[in-house]
Order: sequence, then C-alpha cells, then structure tokens
Amino acid sequence: MTLTYERDPELTPALQDELVRLWVDVTNAGGAVGFVPTVADGDVRPAAERQLDTVRRGEVRMLAAYADGRLAGTVFIASDQHRG
Repeated sequence: MTLTYERDPELTPALQDELVRLWVDVTNAGGAVGFVPTVADGDVRPAAERQLDTVRRGEVRMLAAYADGRLAGTVFIASDQHRG
C-alpha cells in the first residue's frame, strides 16, 4: 500500500465523514483511539466534529494519510499550551 499525505486538507463534509468512518473502524478493530469497542458513527461523530473545529480555528494542525484516495490515517499536532 502506498500512502500519500496532505497537510491541512480542506475540511469538507466528505472528509469529516471519512474521519468518522476511520475512527469507528479503528476503534472496533481494537485500536486505542479514545473509545471502547463497539462504537457506531453516532458515538464518534461529536468527538470528530470537536477535533476538526480545533483545526478550523487554527489551534491544531492536521496531517491526513490517503491510500487509494481514501482516508487511511490522521495525525493532529498541537503546540504545548501548558508551559509552566
């Protein structure tokens, strides 16, 4: 599998749907991504929307990985905002 990457992709409704699908799939496969299996779209969508809102506000950067044109992974990067 060959991955392609896009930094700060356009946050379209289609990308949001893909992120929810990916998050559900990873969770239900046993991945440690913030939920306990078994989940459905409705369980994950509010968290996905909150995460993408932080990207829209410029608080977080997003790197999207695509395989065959489908979202295959994401990384969200934030600066350390809790310096002491």
